Amino acid sequence: MEENSNKKNVVLLTVIAIVTMLVVVIGATFAYLASQIQGKGTSNINVTTDVSSDLFLIDAGSSIEILANEENFSEELAVAKTNLYDETMGSITFQTNSETDVTRKYKIALNVSENNMEYTSGTCYEKTTPNALGKDECGEGNIWATNDGINFKCYPKGNSNNLSNLYSCTASDTYIWTVENVAELVLDFYKVDKSVVESNCNTGKCYDAQRNVISEIATKDDCTALDDTDWVEDYYDNVNNRCYVLQGSYDITVDANDSSRVLVDETSITTSKAAGKVNEYYMARVTLKNLMHNQIQNGQKRFAANIEYTQITTP
Repeated sequence: MEENSNKKNVVLLTVIAIVTMLVVVIGATFAYLASQIQGKGTSNINVTTDVSSDLFLIDAGSSIEILANEENFSEELAVAKTNLYDETMGSITFQTNSETDVTRKYKIALNVSENNMEYTSGTCYEKTTPNALGKDECGEGNIWATNDGINFKCYPKGNSNNLSNLYSCTASDTYIWTVENVAELVLDFYKVDKSVVESNCNTGKCYDAQRNVISEIATKDDCTALDDTDWVEDYYDNVNNRCYVLQGSYDITVDANDSSRVLVDETSITTSKAAGKVNEYYMARVTLKNLMHNQIQNGQKRFAANIEYTQITTP
């Protein structure tokens, strides 16, 4: 009797051990496969399958990171007009088994995780006696300026000089510095237009120092002939034969940590079973402009972000 009981206990313990081992193996296999999927250089992948077996796939591409240092943000590179940039490409894929057209909506945003860049452009003036006016009241004939790089006051406008950065200006107690919101960190956002061939993938827009479009300027030559302007044009991907058409350019110099900037509030993608799988492609490029005078303040600083694509679902 006791021997049979011992055999039953052995069998029971063996079964429990086998089940436990299967759970561990299955769990480990799932974790491995998940890590392989998440490790393909994409910041997020999202597959949605509903009762009609629709496929909505998001490939958000890699994250964006810029870290300025003495090698990639040097005086020599500024002379050569070579800026520091990083870019990412993303895509939306949609497929359906529906005989009629089906539409899915989505939105796109820039999510900033870290940014400690600052505006560094400005003008150095001879110091005058400050008045009691606040920033909003500091109008014509006055300038909102600092003598120490931290505290700002309203000063009657004096004579300017050629000192080109905050530190050289405020090193002397006889000068004050005004900050101008000249875009230094910029985002250019593109979308592929399949109807545009390589020979026509050359349109662009002219932007002023604050990244506003100068609509009356239509050519690169006219744009570059002006001071403090940038000509931003479409980009042709020779490898995949795609024309990335500029959708917009933004000043993100002081976009805060953990902030989000909407790039596309709402757009849609449509297909049917007969039309087959459709794709939409995007590219985002972030550039830290090397203005030479900003190497002191924005050198050794970091920007990190990702482009987020989110499907819009309605009840």
